[in-house]
This record gives sequence, structure tokens and C-alpha cells, in this order.
Amino acid sequence: MRFSTHGKSSQKATMYPPGASHQKLLDGFGKLKAESLAGALLLVGGRDFRSLSVRNAQTSLRHDRRTSYWSHAAVILSWNANNPARSLGLEVALDPVDPVLQVPERNGVTTLDYRNYLDARLYPNLALIHVALKDVPGEQDGEAIVARTAAQRQQQVLTAAKNPCTQRETFRLWEGLATWSRYAYAPELATNPLLENMPHPGASFCEYVYASAEVDLVPGASTSHTCPELIWASVRHWQSTIDSAGSTLHAHVLIGDEHGKPLDTLPLTIKG
Repeated sequence: MRFSTHGKSSQKATMYPPGASHQKLLDGFGKLKAESLAGALLLVGGRDFRSLSVRNAQTSLRHDRRTSYWSHAAVILSWNANNPARSLGLEVALDPVDPVLQVPERNGVTTLDYRNYLDARLYPNLALIHVALKDVPGEQDGEAIVARTAAQRQQQVLTAAKNPCTQRETFRLWEGLATWSRYAYAPELATNPLLENMPHPGASFCEYVYASAEVDLVPGASTSHTCPELIWASVRHWQSTIDSAGSTLHAHVLIGDEHGKPLDTLPLTIKG
């Protein structure tokens, strides 16, 4: 593996101060054209017990061994400019909105309810990443042509997101849920999945989606360590490599919980 801080530092992130609201981030991100945001990436960092387990699992990928900001990654299918909370997206979540719809025949992929992640108390860390795809040049009869337009590549991304089983042998999202769920509930009883080359299922889904457009979202990973931390590292430190693959990443980021502060403990007795 490679540590997430390797590579040349990038300025492709708009950082909001810790006291800023999630709505301010949405407003800033929404200044881009809505149609260009189809395929955008979502990173969130939660404070519940399971989210903190995932954040702590990624410490080995940071040179400072500090807790990752991020516990989950997802794909935005369409951006609702008038009401961003109603934007449509897909994810592979350890706690899906409707567990009945998380099934093996869809490789664990479900729709996301973006409103859940706007609760700043539960999800203080939020990032929206615009992936600006570029035309792919080619050659025909000795003359330069556009082999695939940016719009065609964007459509490839969206098609892949809606068809999550086309590379199931490589992107084992359903199996990843089983491994990561055990670790998230009892990290003291299970081996860190990243140390067993089991990528984080939500981040792996994002990687799969962009592989369809020949974009490597995690060039900083030399083995199967795909996780939200490495997607974040791509924004911050691997932009030149991403650029060479015909895309540019730019993130709008709010970090309200840098070190992984847990929620208050509940009383042992349940009232009712």
C-alpha cells in the first residue's frame, strides 16, 4: 500500500470552516451546472460507533496514523439544483435506508437518501467531489479525432452505476459488506479488512463506476485498499495522475470532526 499523503499536493479542494453549515457547502457546490454533476462523488464521516470503526480502520493508510475524516463514499446520479437534499444517488452502505432492498443480485447497491447525511451531529464531515471528465483523443486515417466525448464518458459512468454486477468477480461489493459489517460492530474481534485486501464496499463501488470510463480514482493504492481515505487522497495529492487519465477532481469539503469524537453514551436502561 502507499500512504495517502504521497504525491504532489493539490489545491483542488474548496475547504469550508468547521462552523459552516452543510447548507453552505451545498450552495457552493450547486453553483456548477446541475447536468455536469451527474456522477459526482459523496464522502461522509460519521460519529456513530460503526462509522468510527471504519474511520479508525483507515489509520494505516495515513502517514500520521490519525483517524480518517471519512466513513463512507457514494455516487450521485443526478443533482437537484432547486432542492439538493432530493438529489438521487446510489451507495453500498453498512446501514442502508431500506435493508430489504440490499440484495446480492444488485451486489449490495441501494439508493441513498441524501437527507440522512445532512445531519451535522451524526455526519459532521461532508465532501462533494465534482469529476470533470474530458474528451478522449484518438486517431483515424492519420488524423486526430475525438474517440469519446466527455458526455459519452459521463454516460458510461451512470450506466455502470445502475448495473453493479457487470464486473462482480473483481468488485465483490456484497462480500465486502459481510467483512466490513463484522469489523464495524466488533473491531476488537475482527481483523482490519484493509489488511486482508478487502476494500471498503462503498468506495469500491465508486472505483468500479469510474473504471468504466477508464479513470482510476485511487492511483495511490498499489493493492486492494480502496477506501474513502484513498479517494480523499486522490483529490488532495494525486491530481496530476487523475488529470492524465482525462478527468479533474474538485471537492467542496466541510470537516466538523477532525479526530473522530464519539457521540455521547446512552444510559444502560432503556425507558419505555
